Amino acid sequence: MSSLSITRPEIYINYAKELLRSHDAILLDIRTAKEYCAGHFDGAVLVETSLPPLGLCKEMNLRVMLKRVLGNCHHRSVVVYCKKGVRAGIARDIIIDLGFEPDNVVSIGGVVEPPLSDFISANKVLYYDRGCDGESLVARRFIKSQ
Repeated sequence: MSSLSITRPEIYINYAKELLRSHDAILLDIRTAKEYCAGHFDGAVLVETSLPPLGLCKEMNLRVMLKRVLGNCHHRSVVVYCKKGVRAGIARDIIIDLGFEPDNVVSIGGVVEPPLSDFISANKVLYYDRGCDGESLVARRFIKSQ
């Protein structure tokens, strides 16, 4: 599936679910630590960045952080999200610029914007992952702080 052929937001989530099911994908939360602590997808790695607009200096910092987190994992798929979709879109572009295949990098948008907000409200499972014992399945969904 070409990333250019994905035009409807609902398809982004389904495509991300496919990538995450492969167990070789990395799920990145591109928000502030405060936003992450308020709620995040179980299993997501926080790549902390400030609220938009990012500006050149902040984009360079985001590039450095993404490079550190992703290292030389160019063979892996990457799924990104943020609050409204802006930072996730910027992160997606940077990740592709770092040498990742465009078809393997997808932004599922923002947690407060449909369709992702609807997905979260419905308490849907984003993907299943192997538990620590290597056998049981763990449902990865959005966790809200209490």
